[in-house]
Amino acid sequence: MRFPRLFEAIRIGSRTAKNRVMRLATVTNLAESSRIGERMIVHYRTVAEGGAGTIVIEALRVHASDAGRPTFVTLFDPAVVPGLRRLADAVHAEDALLIAQLYHGGRQHLGRMVPTMWAPSAIACPYSGGVPHEMTTAEVHDVIAGFVRSALHARDGGVDGVEVHGAQGHLIQQFVSPFSNQRRDAYGGSFENRLRFPREIIAGIREQVGRDLIVGYRMGTDEFTPGGLTIDDSARIAGELAADGLVDYLSLSQGNFNSIDRHLPDRHSPPATFVEQNVHIQGRPRRALPSVDRRSRLAEEGAGGTARGHPLLHLVQPVLGLGDRRLDDRMRLQRSRRARDRARATPRRARGPARRRRRRRPLRTRGRPCGRGARPSRDDPRAE
Repeated sequence: MRFPRLFEAIRIGSRTAKNRVMRLATVTNLAESSRIGERMIVHYRTVAEGGAGTIVIEALRVHASDAGRPTFVTLFDPAVVPGLRRLADAVHAEDALLIAQLYHGGRQHLGRMVPTMWAPSAIACPYSGGVPHEMTTAEVHDVIAGFVRSALHARDGGVDGVEVHGAQGHLIQQFVSPFSNQRRDAYGGSFENRLRFPREIIAGIREQVGRDLIVGYRMGTDEFTPGGLTIDDSARIAGELAADGLVDYLSLSQGNFNSIDRHLPDRHSPPATFVEQNVHIQGRPRRALPSVDRRSRLAEEGAGGTARGHPLLHLVQPVLGLGDRRLDDRMRLQRSRRARDRARATPRRARGPARRRRRRRPLRTRGRPCGRGARPSRDDPRAE
């Protein structure tokens, strides 16, 4: 086998994944009225058919203050649970694990209009714009409860675990980073205070779900921003979380919206761009944690990551290669069937009058129709 370690089974918390390929959470905008419908189920079933051992569902919203567009799934709403259960059944049928990512964007957004934003401090994101609302202590506790409540909804939906999104400059990282947190209460100031927010979220989730579910943490490494988190800060955070003993794996990412180009290095960057940073973090925890290496574009990069000691690996394109075409074919077939059914159900008169084909006026020449070899008149606009 070309990549022997990449396809070995691995234990993650209380579950076993059939291989070390983890399809990372990537926003698809396939939700329908904030619910999981057939389009999203087809998408993730196709990814599971591609062979990923573990699949993380995209950025599920945990609180009404960050509900977002209707194409986002609002996991804080129990009405999402039935659709999530259907999705879990589809992925499990392909022998893959399913993990729900719990997300709150905080002050970061990509909208044309500035939405209502909650953040640890009233400091605008340089990229997104708009001064956010500084959360009160009561609102901080309410968002923590939202994460825990959403984790319970995920459990009811039949998933294998949850992943707390604390990276890429979103709300949790905004609390952890001195770049965005200037609070003077129990959730700001010192390193311990800034880390309190994610710790209470993780502890609350673990207390409610026990050891039956996987609990992962998507952790930012270097923000590449003056005054932000550095690689050494993140290595210290990884050590603290490992010492708490509540997290089953770390998923590593980098940057924030101020350095959004670092989230996923394009093909101008060398292969495995940030792998050495991740090795630095993996070596710091006193209790070993499975770590998920950064997004990889090629299986060769993935094999290199597992060879360097990363038990898990995020892959995007290799898992989706054939899957994208299958998904396109399935969605195209569904659209054509729906159009055909609508046409059959609609009477001819309801569709409007039939369009008449407009007869094209023949090109006129000097007294006779324009045929082969005939010259058009000079005053005809089509003569040029």
